[in-house]
Amino acid sequence: MDPLINTITHSVLIGLLATAHREVVYVAPGVPTNIAEALVALRSKGVRIRVVIDSAETSFRNGYGELAAVERLQKADCEVLEVAGNRISFLITDDAGYLLFNQSLALEEQGPGTNAVQIDAVQQQQLLLHFFPPRDLFEATQRIQALQRAVEQTSVDVSRLTAEVDGRIGQLGATPLNSVVFAEVAESLTNNPPVHPDRKRQTMVYTSKFQFVELEFKGANLGHKRVDIPKDVLPVRDKRLKDALETKLRILEDQKDLPKSWLTLKDEVEKVRETYLVKIASANKNVLNLNQKQAFIDAVKKLEETVSKAKQELSSFLMAEVTRTRNRFAQTLTEFHADNPPDELISYVDDENYPTYLKDYVADKVRRIIFPKPAKEIEKVTFTLRYFDVTWEDLNSEKFLEELQSKKLISKKDFEQLRATEQMFKSRNV
Repeated sequence: MDPLINTITHSVLIGLLATAHREVVYVAPGVPTNIAEALVALRSKGVRIRVVIDSAETSFRNGYGELAAVERLQKADCEVLEVAGNRISFLITDDAGYLLFNQSLALEEQGPGTNAVQIDAVQQQQLLLHFFPPRDLFEATQRIQALQRAVEQTSVDVSRLTAEVDGRIGQLGATPLNSVVFAEVAESLTNNPPVHPDRKRQTMVYTSKFQFVELEFKGANLGHKRVDIPKDVLPVRDKRLKDALETKLRILEDQKDLPKSWLTLKDEVEKVRETYLVKIASANKNVLNLNQKQAFIDAVKKLEETVSKAKQELSSFLMAEVTRTRNRFAQTLTEFHADNPPDELISYVDDENYPTYLKDYVADKVRRIIFPKPAKEIEKVTFTLRYFDVTWEDLNSEKFLEELQSKKLISKKDFEQLRATEQMFKSRNV
């Protein structure tokens, strides 16, 4: 590892934290959960932990840290402080220090690229002085003494630096631009231009305010099922008998016969839609105000549990319906053959076992009928939820913006700002 420039991924950083015995100072726009957990583990061993973040909502929304991480640190009695708008990141563990060039987690994970510069004891003290000024004269005296010790520790060893220069001869550093690869990048960006930063930034602002939501409930309309009678099941070509038998094969003739939990399900789904989602006709989409997202998630979770329970009850109900339908058909066919013996049994009519023969005969006929399977019907019932982020194309639609404003999803000021921004882009041909 280069003594000055390093690659410090989250896993490497956690390893550095584990070496601390006295104190850790972590300054960054925000703190990821895994780093917070490592800091909490150190605090439990008596290590002093000081963390400085930018606690603005935009800092969290832009992926610089996680709310749960800060709450975890506070709960573990770590010192959590703030500096508004801070984008400087550094780590000091006992006597080691690094400037960290952290990337937003929302943009990309930390990769193998170089992203840290080691800092000496004097630079560490200067950073500490900026973020933690002495509170009184006594503490100022201690800081001066610490700074004097740091200066003594960091006296420049010219011979060591000279040796480092010699050791770097011929090593690979920055290289000439690869014209072939760059041409490919340029072609890709030309064919599919990146969103202008101002547009992207505004889109992210409104993405944090609302989302498009699709809440679909399919398969709830269960009509009556008509079961076909195979030709070889009909004993004679009698239309009245056929009509009578087909009547007995109608499953679920009335929706009102369905379980109550199923009958009210569509209304419960619609109630969640009406409570939390706003229909935007110009986009033909439902919009969720993200201030209500957790309440919406809780309502959907409860709804999913209700749907699951209703499907179980419906499955049992349909199984019973199929069984009743099969029995009705068998009874009607048996009653008919009691007075009209089938050709196959005509010679056994006077036999005392005729009722048993007839029962087996009818059972064989019933087995040839394909009844609907409740499990297959239940599979058709689906409850799905999808989220979609707003795009700049959406925000560029005046009708869309007017609807958002009329339904109080954005303010008049937001509306005018978005319209003015797009007019500015058009004037620049961006």
